Amino acid sequence: MIETIDSVTCKLSEKELRIFYNRYSLGDDLGIELPSADSTIMDSPPGKIGLYTRLIEFGNHRIPFSRFFLSVLQYFRVHVSQLSCLGAARISHFEICCRAHGGVPTVQLFRKFYCNGIHNGYLTFEKRRVGKGITVPVCYTDGGLDSLKHWREKFFWVKSSVFPISVPWHSSVSVEKDPPPSNEGLDMGLLEALNLHRVKFQWYPETFLCVVGLSRVYDDPLSRPTFRNADGQDMSLLDIIKSADPFKVKIGERTLAKGEKTLLEETAARVVEPSEADLTLVDHTMTDELKAVKEQGKAGKKRVSQSIPWPGQKKQRPQGQSPPRPLGRKDKEASGSGPLLGTGNDDRNLDAGSENVQDVEMEATHVDERMSLDNVEDVEKEPGVEERPAVHVDLEDESVSAPNEDSSNNLVARRKKKSTVVSSGSEPANAESSKGVDDVVDSGAGGSGLRPDECRGSSSPGREGKDQEGGTSPGFYDSQTVDTNRADDLYSPK
Repeated sequence: MIETIDSVTCKLSEKELRIFYNRYSLGDDLGIELPSADSTIMDSPPGKIGLYTRLIEFGNHRIPFSRFFLSVLQYFRVHVSQLSCLGAARISHFEICCRAHGGVPTVQLFRKFYCNGIHNGYLTFEKRRVGKGITVPVCYTDGGLDSLKHWREKFFWVKSSVFPISVPWHSSVSVEKDPPPSNEGLDMGLLEALNLHRVKFQWYPETFLCVVGLSRVYDDPLSRPTFRNADGQDMSLLDIIKSADPFKVKIGERTLAKGEKTLLEETAARVVEPSEADLTLVDHTMTDELKAVKEQGKAGKKRVSQSIPWPGQKKQRPQGQSPPRPLGRKDKEASGSGPLLGTGNDDRNLDAGSENVQDVEMEATHVDERMSLDNVEDVEKEPGVEERPAVHVDLEDESVSAPNEDSSNNLVARRKKKSTVVSSGSEPANAESSKGVDDVVDSGAGGSGLRPDECRGSSSPGREGKDQEGGTSPGFYDSQTVDTNRADDLYSPK
């Protein structure tokens, strides 16, 4: 069974709470109370909150809480009752490492190492993950986490004033990830030291926690603690966190020098005393960071227009054939009430950059209204393209006006100047119709075209469903009605 934050009930006994109370010198003014056996961490009575015993035992946190600890929770908007013990241990571990190196822990520096996360309703902090090839600093080594088993079921009630910041309960099953922090104002020397000298998670003696500022029990006004190894040599804080067992370090005392502050005075600003008022410890939160990132993204976002292809199956254009020029308003008027090759019901727009324009022309098999040569004069000219004078070309005793041939762009030149006219499909099929041909004869609306037996091939019902030589799409010859000498110039890019 999965243990979620709203299903795990308290299994802390009264005896265990009494031992815990005496070991960590918890005062009567904190209002510590044992929850009932059927209570979850979310069922705290009014004026109180739930705290896990492992938060103090393994997490190295004490009451009053560390200012850095509360600042991290306020920035990430995490309630202490919803924080996993592993996440709490990572915060204290980071602060201890910073103090051991003689540095000051900051929320911005912490964000370089960790990011927020959630698991079964418990909020936590995990190693920050960035893009491939980018190195993420790490300040800990593996090991030392076995003591965190069964931590969810050991909690007690305490006055809410020990957590004097206003943070709502996170009810969603997911969290927005904290964006990567900038390097501005960051102590890069401390960051490199933390990444270089990595230490494992472990418990520390109470006196050591007093020196780094997490505990307040060392109140001797005349002396300060000292640390020595088995050989009697002085040990620094860094030596202690690197040692295999900090509890084997010998702890002594030394008399304060004249004018030297006591340990409580020196570390007073590192903790936040219980308060009924809501305190503000950070100047902005993760919510503000996410909002700023989104605004920057909108400001730098460019609008990009793109051609959206029409739905349906895409057909292959014959190899070497260029896409036709898009139709203008006059083209539509010349062909009827809709776009060319439509029946008047197709109101789709042709995109100049779309590869589907030629495919759409292939799809039509029946055309009610056909474009005549008189309509060529009404076609819109492309911007920037000069109008070229027409020349007179004789095609089998029938005179028509045809455009000049351009050897680079005109398909007529590539077809060796073969005159091609599209048949209306009303003539009978020629015996050669089974052979693929490039040229067909237009019988014309007035019937003045060449006879079917004088041409190399003509359209026929037998052509439907068969691809012609050169990759022509099915139904191509049955659906076109314009002189291709003109059509090449009309639909091909200039």
